[in-house]
Amino acid sequence: MKIYKSKKYLIYLLTLLFLSSIFFGVSVYLDTGGKLGGGKIFVLAFLSFFILFNLITTFLRKVTVESDKLTIKTLFTNKTVFLEDIQDIGVIRLKGRYSVLIYFDDGFAMLPSTISGFKEIVDTIKNSCKSEVADKLDELNEKTLRKQSALGISFLLFANIFLISLGIYNLFV
Repeated sequence: MKIYKSKKYLIYLLTLLFLSSIFFGVSVYLDTGGKLGGGKIFVLAFLSFFILFNLITTFLRKVTVESDKLTIKTLFTNKTVFLEDIQDIGVIRLKGRYSVLIYFDDGFAMLPSTISGFKEIVDTIKNSCKSEVADKLDELNEKTLRKQSALGISFLLFANIFLISLGIYNLFV
């Protein structure tokens, strides 16, 4: 049995993004002299809570691989997929990441590329499935995954720099 969790750099960048959003919110509050309308407070609070929610769900995501099954645990679900029961696979490309939809008798499960060891998990699935199902995972090669990971990191770094820069601007200009 092997347990995989979300990539550490993703946790660090999301934590920094949450702190950056708090810093930005405080800087806006101080810049206006505490005279923020309800709408602005709502937007700033929503931004911070949205980032915090993503951080918590990312932190709690876990995939357990055993010889005959995968267990994908998230904040809201805990799905076990027996490798022999996989009927189809779908690959979805999202901003800065891939997700693999695994269809089986009782429904489906989603495996995000933000899990450490994602390529190993995909290889385990490929080796356990029928060839027509496994062939759908061929686009997830090392180069493609590295490129998508770099895109995701770049987006999070940009978002952090953006919020910190605007916070500094609000405080000192």
